[in-house]
Amino acid sequence: MYRQGVAVDLAEATKWYRRAAEQGDRVAQYNLAVMLAKGDGVEQDNEQAFAWCHKAAEQQLPEAEMMLGDLLNAGRGVEADPGAARAWYERAAAHGVAAARARLVTAATA
Repeated sequence: MYRQGVAVDLAEATKWYRRAAEQGDRVAQYNLAVMLAKGDGVEQDNEQAFAWCHKAAEQQLPEAEMMLGDLLNAGRGVEADPGAARAWYERAAAHGVAAARARLVTAATA
């Protein structure tokens, strides 16, 4: 696969995200979590995806807060915990993530 004339190498991207994530970069931690959850460029690993996503969410990255809510709600990489998922959705919603607000409305009407 090519983007703008450059070959896309997901395994190489994962390597670089991991290096930055290990140095505490919250965006890299989130991107690594997404790649691990999807199995893009690396073997799928929901437990590691959860761990990296949690690190990014603790640093108030709204996208990571949202993803962490989804992982907790679905029980991916961790035992399902709807209450904890709701708390992360609330944090993401407070940071302006519209999808998190939608999840909260859906959960309230379910």
